[in-house]
Amino acid sequence: MTGPAMPVGHDLRARPVGPYIYPGRGSGGMFATAGDITRLAAASMAGADQTVLSESGIATLHRPAVAVGGLFGFAAEAYGLGHFTETLSDGRHAVWHGGQRHGWMSHMHLVPESGDGIVILSNSQRAWPLLAALVREWSESLGVAPVGMARVLWAETAARIAIALALVVAFFAARVAYARRRPHTLRIAAGIVATVLIGWPLWAAAQNYLFLFSILPGLWPWLGAASGVAGLGLASLALMPERGR
Repeated sequence: MTGPAMPVGHDLRARPVGPYIYPGRGSGGMFATAGDITRLAAASMAGADQTVLSESGIATLHRPAVAVGGLFGFAAEAYGLGHFTETLSDGRHAVWHGGQRHGWMSHMHLVPESGDGIVILSNSQRAWPLLAALVREWSESLGVAPVGMARVLWAETAARIAIALALVVAFFAARVAYARRRPHTLRIAAGIVATVLIGWPLWAAAQNYLFLFSILPGLWPWLGAASGVAGLGLASLALMPERGR
């Protein structure tokens, strides 16, 4: 590789990742600066001064082609020819796409008809919350409601609520465990749920990649720990002998 040295990337566990050749050339692996991608973004705007594509060709690229479901359905309405699409709160249409590889993440969000856009590059694979926060600020600067990508931040709120609920479950399960009588079906159900709550964080920690790691880089260990504590509380409810026996 020639030219300026690349910054060191960082994986999901914040370990450094040096530059490497990405094997899937068709799906990415391009070395580019923020300026390079900004020029691409500018060329994608309506009325852009470029000779590669006509204005109607650009409009065709940005036109919604298929509906988007699954996790990406929270952030986009449809997919065009290479871009996710969405309708902003003021009626304008936006297009966007991100990139993620081992150690790096990027995001480009455009409003072609007005020429507004934002390009973000990050040398960390844990940057989903950062990207979401930045595009939220950007969309608010345009006077519109936060774009769909900003909904990634909902995961942090949901995780904090889940942590609090897990601790409440742990507290009340431990109290019920000291009750004089506990129905047999309750003990069986508590044992099953306890196995899941204790088991999934252990399974997750052994994985090289989970989407959860990207959207909750700082919170998922706390979520896993709180789940384990709740599981131990339910396990005590299931296994502790009843008083008086």
